[in-house]
Amino acid sequence: MRGTSPEATFTMRRGSLAALLLLLLLSGCAEEPLKVGIRSWIGYDVIPMARQWGWIGPEVELIPRESAAESLSGLASGELQAACLTLDEVIRGLDQGLSLTIVAVMNVSSGADSLLVRPGINSVADLRGARIALQTSGANMLMLTAALASGGLALSDIELVEATPADLPGLWEAGDIAAVATYEPHARALRNIGAVTLLSSRDTPELIFDVIAVRSDAVKTRKKALANLVSAILRAQSHVHDNPVDTVYRLASLRGNPVWVTEEELRHVVIPTLDRQHGYFDRDSPLSAAVGRINELFVNAGVTNSPQGNAGLLDPAYLPELPE
Repeated sequence: MRGTSPEATFTMRRGSLAALLLLLLLSGCAEEPLKVGIRSWIGYDVIPMARQWGWIGPEVELIPRESAAESLSGLASGELQAACLTLDEVIRGLDQGLSLTIVAVMNVSSGADSLLVRPGINSVADLRGARIALQTSGANMLMLTAALASGGLALSDIELVEATPADLPGLWEAGDIAAVATYEPHARALRNIGAVTLLSSRDTPELIFDVIAVRSDAVKTRKKALANLVSAILRAQSHVHDNPVDTVYRLASLRGNPVWVTEEELRHVVIPTLDRQHGYFDRDSPLSAAVGRINELFVNAGVTNSPQGNAGLLDPAYLPELPE
């Protein structure tokens, strides 16, 4: 370096090297974002809506998933630290050995899940021996087991046909199945080709919940990111209630659907207010009751091996206090 002594040059280079090492060390210690598995669903789409507003910070990364099975696999491997799941999917995860904690409710199904049948089938009892199509890894199984139980039937009384939602119209039009357990908008597509709703989640109120489930180790170690995520969700849910017209247009744009379709989808779910969120985490809440009912249905049907308890499952710590 012109005009600088060798000793000074060495000292400056040593200082630059130390600064570089410190920078590398600090960058290596930067915390990875909380990875949250999310699927396309009207009750989950308040999360990308919140991201559009800048309410979700860089400490949270949304990871698209195609199915509950993918989300549960990601939670099991540690690839995901949290995921949007139905309550019954959480219970299946617990039955498989995962340690999960629910920190917020996304929505409650109120007509979004259905058991559809061919005209002429007028009761659950008429389904004995029928071929019923569904994606067995998701909430469709809960809808089906609850419907069958209401008519005194069990899974052993029908023939299950594993099918993705995309498979259902083809199976229906081919005449291969007598009934389908599915959810919106796939239920609407089947009604358009002749299927009839026999039962829906309106007939089983506060049974099918969608929630944010978090690996229990992440609940303890990722508090800042979880606080950001839950706060953003609650702000977006509040917007649903405070400005429903704006919400419909925003969600329609996010989902790539006509406004009227989005309006119909929103009518089939209950998006909780803050006071309802708190109520769901009470000891004797509908959410706790649903855990017990799902355990009963799934153990009796052989879907899960044993009942999963409530202890440590529900954690309201990230919910803000209700205003006085």
